[in-house]
Amino acid sequence: MEEELPEAISIFVSWLYTGRIALNWEVAPEILWILGDQLRSAAFANEAMHLIFTRYNREYLEAGTAEYVYENTTEGSKLRRFIRDLVLSEGPLRERKHANQVAHAKYKHEWKMLIRRQFDLVVDIALEGSFYSEGSLTRPYPYLWEQHSDYLEPINTRPIEDFLKGKQRQGTR
Repeated sequence: MEEELPEAISIFVSWLYTGRIALNWEVAPEILWILGDQLRSAAFANEAMHLIFTRYNREYLEAGTAEYVYENTTEGSKLRRFIRDLVLSEGPLRERKHANQVAHAKYKHEWKMLIRRQFDLVVDIALEGSFYSEGSLTRPYPYLWEQHSDYLEPINTRPIEDFLKGKQRQGTR
C-alpha cells in the first residue's frame, strides 16, 4: 500500500464509513477502480466505475488515461474492457470539432504515440472487431446506463452464519 496515492487511500477509508465516494476529480476514478480491484473490494470498484461512467459521458478519453489503465490492470478486467469499448465507440482519432485546434492536434498526436507503444490496447481493439457492430454504424457508448451491468463487478456475499464461523466467501484468495 506504500505505493498507492494517499489521497486514494483516504477516499477508500471515507467510503468504508459512508458507503459513498465523495466526488473529487483530483484523484482519477480509474485510480480508485484499480485500488478497489487490488483490495478485492468489488463494491468500491463499482462505485468508482459509476464515476467513470459520469466522466466519459462528458469528456473524451485521454491517451494517458488509457495507457495507465492498461499498465495497471490485467487482461479481462472490467475497466480494461470499458476502455476498449470506449475507444471502439468513440474512435479517438476521428475528426471532432474543437474550439482549440492546437489542443486537438496534441490530443491526436498523443493517441498516435500510444497506439505505437501500447500493444495490448491495439490487440484488444483489433480482436474485438471493427467500428461497425451488428449492422449499425456505431457501437453503444459504454458509459450509458443500459451498458453499466457489463462493467460492474459481481458482489459476493455470504450468510451471516458463514461469516461467524469464519468461512471464506467463494472466489476469495
